[in-house]
Amino acid sequence: MKLNLEIIRTYLPENATLKSYSIETHKLIFRRPIFYEKGMTLTEGCLYVMRVKDLPAPASVPGIGIICVGERIPSAWFTSGIQMLWIPTEISPITILNQVNQLYDHFDDWDERLRDELEKETDFDIQRLLLLGTDMLENPINVVGNTLQSLFNVKFQPDSHGKIHYHIDDYPHDMDLNHLELVKQVCTLERALTTPYLSSIDLPDRQYYCNNLYPMGHFVGCISIGTIFRPFRESDFPLADHFFSYFQTAFFKYLRNNSQIQSSEETALQKLLRQESLTKDEKALFRLNPNESWILFKLKEKKGKNALPRDYMYRTLTTLIAQNLYASVFHKEIIGFIRLQENEETILDTFDTFIGRMDYYAGLSNHFRELEHINDYLLQAHYMTEHYSQPPYTQNLFFFREHTLDYLLHTCTLEMSATSLIPGNLLYLLEYDQKKGTEYIKTLDVYLQNEMSITKTAEALFIHRTSLMKRLDKLIRLLDDDLHSPKTRLTYRLCLAMLKNEGMKSFY
Repeated sequence: MKLNLEIIRTYLPENATLKSYSIETHKLIFRRPIFYEKGMTLTEGCLYVMRVKDLPAPASVPGIGIICVGERIPSAWFTSGIQMLWIPTEISPITILNQVNQLYDHFDDWDERLRDELEKETDFDIQRLLLLGTDMLENPINVVGNTLQSLFNVKFQPDSHGKIHYHIDDYPHDMDLNHLELVKQVCTLERALTTPYLSSIDLPDRQYYCNNLYPMGHFVGCISIGTIFRPFRESDFPLADHFFSYFQTAFFKYLRNNSQIQSSEETALQKLLRQESLTKDEKALFRLNPNESWILFKLKEKKGKNALPRDYMYRTLTTLIAQNLYASVFHKEIIGFIRLQENEETILDTFDTFIGRMDYYAGLSNHFRELEHINDYLLQAHYMTEHYSQPPYTQNLFFFREHTLDYLLHTCTLEMSATSLIPGNLLYLLEYDQKKGTEYIKTLDVYLQNEMSITKTAEALFIHRTSLMKRLDKLIRLLDDDLHSPKTRLTYRLCLAMLKNEGMKSFY
């Protein structure tokens, strides 16, 4: 295994005082060192151990490294561009050479054990590979899948003598909401990184060195090392990078041997949305008890916000509200069902809080029990997301049941304009208000909303009953119609609602 001078400096015995006069590099570029003797030719890519007094004249030889033992290094070497480690001690350079070779033995053994584990087929165990990494890097390792669910988490426990023992928790765990919110702030950027990186998640007592897993050419998870036992040293990063390169291949084997099949619920939901027939077992997934119903939702990212990526979002939702929520990505949108009982507040409150903190909002359909008209409910949810949420976002949930009339009016004006649907006498009243500065349209609207109650209408308009009576007499003469007919009142109320939707000035 190749090493660099930073690793050698870190792992040499403590009795050696080390100073580095080098161009820093994290690359593992040097094989085992050569003992330099006067007259030798320096060869590109080699590492030499020598006495300071044997240093040749500075020469530009690419990629070499020198470990010097003895008195002060000539200043001409400080700017030579050659990586150099100085040990100002009387220790024999042969002793240093042996110590460095012992380091190479140590890391070669680690590398060989990693390779042996990776090359196994019948008894390959990714957990043994993780323990080998933890032993060397001296900090616990965590692996999450593409749903932000922890797959492997290295735990530790001291024995009675204070020695730390590691074991791996492989039970799937979901992140708590606070931690998930921290991840949301950085994951859109960090998830695109294909090389190891220090996470920008801001925790007061901890750092994470991470590597996204792309063994199949697309993101499938992340492995991270956290500073639980000690802060990172510069030598940790190239060693972690070396381990990560093995783990990429190991994780591909793990996924191949433990293929993560789409859940039966998600498969059935996709078939429903495509209007395909369900099997008997799939129908059973959507069977309801007498006091239950479904509500369909569609999620949208809030504009200008840093929303959690969709694949994280819908999978996390299904684990957050397990057995009561099914979700999937359909035509690049998150669509799902929520199972509701008579008391729906708890589930909807959880749903509301979570999507808000993840910077999403939802359109929700009417309640339903039968699945035959699923596209109708999908249209309801879609209508709400497209028409009822704009920044600044004051709420996260938008229910179709609260805007059914708006939808009816919107639909009936798709082929004809709102003006063409308004009776002539109502348009005349509107024009009269605009010319005279009166409020007959507003008075008619409030009067009909209050079921023609004189008292309630007067209170709503903040005028006296007598004044209202006089205004209504004039209004009815101008309108020239009979408001005692329920059908007439319904027609006017619908037309007035359309005028409001069109933003007619007489209402404001």
